[in-house]
Amino acid sequence: MKKQLSPLVAVVLIVLAVLIAAGALFYFLRTPSGPDNSYMAREHLPPRRPPIAGGGGR
Repeated sequence: MKKQLSPLVAVVLIVLAVLIAAGALFYFLRTPSGPDNSYMAREHLPPRRPPIAGGGGR
């Protein structure tokens, strides 16, 4: 057990860094101005509990 975990840890860290970088790039490219983010959030909020007036359970 001299240096068996080192390469694995390095590979995992590199993969995580690449994934995070790609996600950040896509996020910035998709939402360069900003309003898109709020729009997406608004889209995700309604489907969670839209039947407020209908009185589904709560």
